[in-house]
Amino acid sequence: MIRSYGLLLCLLHLMACAGHPSSYSSALDASTTEVFVLPDERAIGRISQLIDNATQSIDLGIYILSDDLLIQALARASQRHITVRVVIDDSTQTHDINRYAWEMLLRAGVRMQAAQNFRYHHAKYAIFDRSTALVMTANWSKSSFSDNREVVLVVHDGSIANDLEHIFDADLIGGQANFTTPQLVVSPINSRSIISSFISQTRAQLYVAMEEFSDQAMAATLSTSRAEGVDVKVLMPDPSSVGGDSGLASQLVGAGIEVRFLSTPYLHEKAIISDGQVFVGSENMSTTSLDQNREIGLFLSGQVHDLVLNTFLSDWQNARPF
Repeated sequence: MIRSYGLLLCLLHLMACAGHPSSYSSALDASTTEVFVLPDERAIGRISQLIDNATQSIDLGIYILSDDLLIQALARASQRHITVRVVIDDSTQTHDINRYAWEMLLRAGVRMQAAQNFRYHHAKYAIFDRSTALVMTANWSKSSFSDNREVVLVVHDGSIANDLEHIFDADLIGGQANFTTPQLVVSPINSRSIISSFISQTRAQLYVAMEEFSDQAMAATLSTSRAEGVDVKVLMPDPSSVGGDSGLASQLVGAGIEVRFLSTPYLHEKAIISDGQVFVGSENMSTTSLDQNREIGLFLSGQVHDLVLNTFLSDWQNARPF
């Protein structure tokens, strides 16, 4: 049964990859993107405002939905006749956590759909009125906004919103997602290939903040960059906060890569900073995340890069070496 499930995921992955961007070409100009680095309570206020100001539709793809303030805001939107649809993870990892939101929002008239065809629906994104998008590393949980290092992007770009809408519509019915925007990073479609390409094109500095790092191929790609003279740094959560798991830290250090562990705030961020561009998204450096989950991320430049870089450098100073 497990083998059959794995073969199904591989087949779906191969079908989905056809025709989508597979190598890194450009970052989104972030001049019209709002960025919040958490913990920052202003982020939850901004998300609530986007929900309250929606006039037509709200589509949310999420892994964990447990923050009561945001659940109540979605319910109010539905009750004022905004079309609210949610695709949510319903795996054994999240079923009980998401049950309150599921039942509450169903009663409010929200269309709730458990994600299909993925190991986990680990994406965190939303589209408001088919024009403004949220792309996040953060779940909609209290700890995400108050305790974690996260990044929340409010993207005012019609092409991004349109492609995310296509992905959402496909996931709502278990169909095949299509998108063309070269800055979008979507598991299990193109995350592995396009992130590998992004890393391989780095020439000076490559800084990685990652909750999970267990994928051997990605470790090898970073090791190659280091061997080519790139300054490579990897920041992970302190193993004591993740059951003692330090991922591939020892292997990375053996390749000459600097690795540090951050204790506070909890590092739930997924970011890769490279020569003036940055990747931000829900993707971890794990085989499951890259090849089997639904994940959403973006390549950006400008103010998003600058803020994520400055945060990384500050966290790096506060982290302990491996």
